[in-house]
Amino acid sequence: MATKLELVEIIWDDASSLEHGWTDPADEKPVPQMVTTVGFLVAQTEHHLVIAHTSDGYHVNGRFQIPRAMIKKMRSLRQKRKPKQVTNGGN
Repeated sequence: MATKLELVEIIWDDASSLEHGWTDPADEKPVPQMVTTVGFLVAQTEHHLVIAHTSDGYHVNGRFQIPRAMIKKMRSLRQKRKPKQVTNGGN
């Protein structure tokens, strides 16, 4: 039976790549790279969350793992529930 996964919004501090080339370490000024990810909460452990951007109710696609230490805020947009039965109008 298909189940709808919880839909979540996660605000987190992403890792980022800096400019290439020679630089003076004294000139480095780290800044947060805050991003927002919205998706289906597929799995979670003490240290990580796995989010998917697509679900057909049975499977997920586009999985993305976020370390919990990087998460600043998470909120539920839709709770996990069983999907409604959809009919095609008798066709």
